[in-house]
Amino acid sequence: MILSQHKKLRTIFINESLNQTALIPIIDCWSSALKYLRFLSCGFNAIKVLPETVARFKLLRCLKFGSSRTCTFHTFPESYCCLYNLQTFVGLGFIFQNLPRNFTRLVNLQHFRINTLTHQRHCTLYSVPSEFAHIRLLRYMNLKGELNLEGMSYLQPNDVQQLEMSKRKDIRKLILAFDQGRGTSDSDMEVLEALCPHPDVIQCLDIKYFKGDLNPTWFKPSNLQSLMQLQFITCDIRTVSWGGDHAGTMFSALTFLNISMCSRLSSLEQLLQAPGLPAIRIISIDRCPELVNLFVETFKAFECLETLSIWSCPKINWERLVGLPPSLQYLNMIDFGQFSDHFLSCLEHLASLLKLNLSSESLTSIPIQQWSSLLRLDVWNCSKLTTVDFTPRSLPAVKVITIRNCEALLSLPGKTFVEFCCLEELMIRECPNIEWRGLTFPISLRELYLNDCGDISPWVPNSLEHLNHLTHLALMNLKYIKSISAQIWAQSLSKLEFLQICECPHLQAIGGPKGIAGITNAFVESCDKLKGIKQPFRRGRMAHFGHF
Repeated sequence: MILSQHKKLRTIFINESLNQTALIPIIDCWSSALKYLRFLSCGFNAIKVLPETVARFKLLRCLKFGSSRTCTFHTFPESYCCLYNLQTFVGLGFIFQNLPRNFTRLVNLQHFRINTLTHQRHCTLYSVPSEFAHIRLLRYMNLKGELNLEGMSYLQPNDVQQLEMSKRKDIRKLILAFDQGRGTSDSDMEVLEALCPHPDVIQCLDIKYFKGDLNPTWFKPSNLQSLMQLQFITCDIRTVSWGGDHAGTMFSALTFLNISMCSRLSSLEQLLQAPGLPAIRIISIDRCPELVNLFVETFKAFECLETLSIWSCPKINWERLVGLPPSLQYLNMIDFGQFSDHFLSCLEHLASLLKLNLSSESLTSIPIQQWSSLLRLDVWNCSKLTTVDFTPRSLPAVKVITIRNCEALLSLPGKTFVEFCCLEELMIRECPNIEWRGLTFPISLRELYLNDCGDISPWVPNSLEHLNHLTHLALMNLKYIKSISAQIWAQSLSKLEFLQICECPHLQAIGGPKGIAGITNAFVESCDKLKGIKQPFRRGRMAHFGHF
C-alpha cells in the first residue's frame, strides 16, 4: 500500500504471484491514488474475477497479467474497454470465451495476447480451443492484414457465420488450418463455405488440412479478384475447379501457386490454364502422388512464369507438352511424372533459364539445349540415364555442375571441361560406369568433388595442376589413383583450404604430412595402401562443399 504515496508513479512490476484476495484490494487502493500509471504487470496463482478497478488507470498503456494456472473467463471485462490509451494487453494463462461489443473502443490497442489468441494491428492468430469450440472471441475485433485460424475442424458453421467475413474489407491474408486428426469431409466443407471472404480484398489464401473433396463454392475468380498467392497444403481435395461458364474467367492477379502433399488430388486442368493465370510467376507442386492432369499443352503460354517446381508427382502425364515459356528462370523437376524424356525435348529457347535441377528414374538422356544464361545444372538419382550432352558453347555461363547417383551414366565431356571458363564448382559422385576419354579442368574452378566416378587415374592428379583458385578438393572412392606428388600441394594448389581423401584403396603416396602441411583443414582416412601418414589424419574442420 505504501506505493500509493507516490502519486506520479508510472510503472509497477510485481514479480511475486499473489492470490485473488491479496491482489484485488491492492489494485483498488492503487487505482484511487495512482492517476499517472502507464505500465502495470502482476502475476497470481489463480483468479476467478479480474479487478474491475483497473479501469480507473485512464492513462494505462500496458497491462500484463500472468497466471501459473489456466484461468477461463466468460468475457473480457467491459470496464476495460474505456482504457482508450491501452496499447498492450497480455494475459498469460488466460482464456476468454467472449469479447464485449465495446472492445472496439480500444482504438490504440496494438497487441492483445492470451492463451488461444495473439492479436496485433495487422496480424491475428487464433487457435480454436477444443474445450469450447467457437469463434465468437473474434466477432468484435478490428481484424486487419493477416488472419490465421487454427483448429477449424472444431468449429460449427453457425459460429463461423458470426465473423461476417464477407463484410470485412481489411483482411489481406487468410490462413485457414483445419485439424489433421478431427473432422470429416462434410463438416470441414460446411465450415469453409461459411467463411466466404469479401470479394475484393483477399490477396493471400492458404488452406491446410482440409478434408473436403472439392474446394468451396466461393473459390472462383469473381470472389477472389485480388488474389495474388494461393496455397493448398495437406488437403484431401481431388480437383480445384469452380462452376458456371469458364470462358473469360481468370485469377488475373495470381502470381504464386503452391500445392503440397494433397494425396488425393488428381487434376488441376481448370486452374492451370494459361489464359486464366496471366500474371503467374511461380508454380510449385510437390508430393501429390495421384496427380495426372495439368493441362500441360498451355504451359508455353504462361508468359510471366519464372519458377516451375514439380516434386514427387510420378503420375503427371507430360505427353502433350509442347514447350515452356522463355521467361522461365528456375526449373526444379524431381520425380516429376511420365514421358520425362519428352519433357526434356521441349526445353528449347529458354534464354532466361538460370538453374536446372533434374531427378527422375525414367530419364534416359538429357539433350542439352542452348541455355546461354544457365548458372547451375544439377542432375541426380537418374538410374537409367546413359548420356548427358552439354558443351561449353551450350552452357557458356554455367558456374556449378553436379552429377550424382547416376549408375548407368557412360560418358561425360571430360575433355571439354577446361573450356567452361566460368565453372567454379564441379561434383561428379557415384557414377561408377563413366568411361572417360579425357578429363581436364578450367583454371576458374574453386571446388572439386570426385567420388566413385570411374577410372580417372590417367588424368588425375595431373589435371589438378594450374588450378590456382581451387579452395576445396575431395577425392573419394577412387579405385585407380596411386599417387599424388607433394609438389602439387605446394605449387599448383597453393590456395587449397579444405582437403578430403577417403577410401582410395590403391593410393600409396600423397607427400606425407609435410606435403599437405600448408592445408589448414585436411582429412585422410580409409586408404589401405597409403604410406607415410597415420590414418585417420584429421586437422581443422571437416570440408564443407557449400553449394553441393
